[in-house]
Amino acid sequence: SSHQRGAAMVFQNYALFPHMTVRRNVAFGLRMRRQPAAEIAREVDSMLQRVRLSDFAERYPRELSGGQQQRVALARALIIRPKILLLDEPFSSLDAKLRKQLRSEFLEIHRNFGITSVFVTHDLEEAFAISDKVAVMNSGVLEQFGAPSQIFSRPQSRFVADFVGHKNILEGVATASGNNATFTAQGLTMALPGTINGPVQVSVPVHRVRVSRSKVDTANAYRGHVESVAYLGPVVQTTVLIGETSVESYLSSTPELEGLKAGETVEIGWDAADVIVIPAGART
Repeated sequence: SSHQRGAAMVFQNYALFPHMTVRRNVAFGLRMRRQPAAEIAREVDSMLQRVRLSDFAERYPRELSGGQQQRVALARALIIRPKILLLDEPFSSLDAKLRKQLRSEFLEIHRNFGITSVFVTHDLEEAFAISDKVAVMNSGVLEQFGAPSQIFSRPQSRFVADFVGHKNILEGVATASGNNATFTAQGLTMALPGTINGPVQVSVPVHRVRVSRSKVDTANAYRGHVESVAYLGPVVQTTVLIGETSVESYLSSTPELEGLKAGETVEIGWDAADVIVIPAGART
């Protein structure tokens, strides 16, 4: 039976009982387990204190904000001490500021309970911020599984690379020579890490690309023309055309880049070690 599986779930739409107060909603699982009333009252009070809802114990769901309802749903799931907690896009209906606040609260509560949680989300930032491990799914197929840093720095398929935000993805041919390899695509030739032969896809991470008005001292250095510039506070987003290839970069704002405009000629480059090689057709 479902109540014997050691699992609890937090739904996208909260699924609170509208005719029950916050206290009774949170106590529901314990009541189904027929625990003594005094024990239930003690545990519910403790849980409401943990999720900062003690002052709302006698209110009904309709009298709560979206964030408060979500905390009630989380408390109701956690109070039964499940072996595993399932969460189906639990913050998707909340605004961005509240999502970040609840994300931090969830992590704090989750770590205190020391259980395993499976958290479904379409928000990349949310997935990377809360997870120890990330599973990237594509139409029901597991594309890649690993730590967030590994997923971003070593995507194992074009889908994963696109999903985690890689912008500079090129398809071409790699040719090994000694201990190195050279990649050619769209008239652009670059050095690759290691040795590899044949058709490949490569990604140049935007945060590894350097753009300068002076010479760039790196293995892959080119001259290009600025297509676009966007100043995003501490970050400057640029797109530079190298021959027929557009390369995007996210750079820390520096005095050298101040006043950079579309149409300018710049130097651009990146290290061979920063290039990510994705074997053509790779899929885990």
